[in-house]
Amino acid sequence: MQNQVDQILNNRALQLAQKKEKESACDAECTTMLQINLSERSYCIEASFVKEILSIDALVPVPGSGRLVRGIVNVRGKIVAIIDLKILFGIESKYKKQNRVVVVKDELTAMEFGVLVDEISQTISVRDKDIKELPSNINGTARQNLSGISSEGFIIINTKQFINDVSLQVANAN
Repeated sequence: MQNQVDQILNNRALQLAQKKEKESACDAECTTMLQINLSERSYCIEASFVKEILSIDALVPVPGSGRLVRGIVNVRGKIVAIIDLKILFGIESKYKKQNRVVVVKDELTAMEFGVLVDEISQTISVRDKDIKELPSNINGTARQNLSGISSEGFIIINTKQFINDVSLQVANAN
């Protein structure tokens, strides 16, 4: 009986070691992404830029801020502008209430804002070599802020470009 237990434990240890080797091989070639849903489409944001995820009850509208900026929220004493990705990417809104916000931040430039999403699904690892080019029918601002499509069919947001896109920035009052 003890031999059976030892054999089972040894097999499990081998499986875990093999899994760890596969994971470390992927670390060099993969990017960890946060999968979000907008209407019925899945997008990915690079997880290293995600500062936090919020559930909000209400946004404070900002007059004259443009269509993309849906409003602002107070996050522990800091005012954060909230952008509607559906408007940016030209997606028809199928859901009336969006109350999930992903706060993204570029540590190098200190640029930070929130994006409204319908749902936050999971974190995934995407192999850089498996990202395919965008279809030719995606144009304009959407194309500038997207980097490709994963082998699973998720649209990859070029998070660094997106966060630092001057056209999306709300002017600083200082």
